[in-house]
Amino acid sequence: MEFICFINIFYRYGKKILEDILEENDISMQELIVLLVCDEAPGIFQYKLIDFTGIDKSNLSKLMKRLEERDLIYRIDSDSSLGQKECYITDRSLDMMPSLKEAIDEWLSIIMDGFDKDEIESYRAMSCKISDNIFNKLTKRW
Repeated sequence: MEFICFINIFYRYGKKILEDILEENDISMQELIVLLVCDEAPGIFQYKLIDFTGIDKSNLSKLMKRLEERDLIYRIDSDSSLGQKECYITDRSLDMMPSLKEAIDEWLSIIMDGFDKDEIESYRAMSCKISDNIFNKLTKRW
């Protein structure tokens, strides 16, 4: 029981702390994730963002439309895969990246306070393994 409670606390309150930090950038956690992934993997297919955001196809489409309207991303039809959209960040988002990465660093320093490097690395390794286990068990993707 303890583990499920911790997961809920991490998500609910960790997200709240992050979104408070991101408030000056007027960006939500899910929007941040999309921008970071599109920055790291320019041209990523929109459907692949579902695995990073954990939201369904319909809500992701709405999120992407809002980001486009705010000139934070742009999407183009893929030449290599019919019916797919490739996603990119705009120059406006590129200009915001240093501030967004500082916000993540601030958030990490809050939530990882008191951990040494080995403990942080151990947590990251366990988190990756848990994520892999979850995705491998899913019979239906988002």
